Amino acid sequence: MRNRLIHCLWRVRVGDGSLRLFRGAELANAGRIELGEDADNIRVDKNGRKVFVGYGAGALAVIDPATRTKLASIPLPAHPESFQLDSSAARIFVNLPEVRQIAVVNIPARKVSATWPPSACKDHISRVTLNEM
Repeated sequence: MRNRLIHCLWRVRVGDGSLRLFRGAELANAGRIELGEDADNIRVDKNGRKVFVGYGAGALAVIDPATRTKLASIPLPAHPESFQLDSSAARIFVNLPEVRQIAVVNIPARKVSATWPPSACKDHISRVTLNEM
């Protein structure tokens, strides 16, 4: 089965909080998923089976690219400004500047498993980044 994800352009529209999908050279409309205000930052897992989008006052949407539906919403303490997937450990590291924290999300459990102050993260994030290279 072909991976539909690679045949679509995924774009968040910050103004209305939607995730829009386009396909083909003509960028034909291929769908729309309503997420809520301030949708930004899109990440795709290494297998192309899940799409993650930060949005709202504090959440990560989990999207199934095959069905183009929102599977879950992972609540966060504040709006995610950026996040990185650590596929080898099934985690997401989320920057939450409003509350001065880094949240560690357990992907299979779809919940925050820990929060760290940024000062506690410096060495850990460096190790994760080096291990990913």
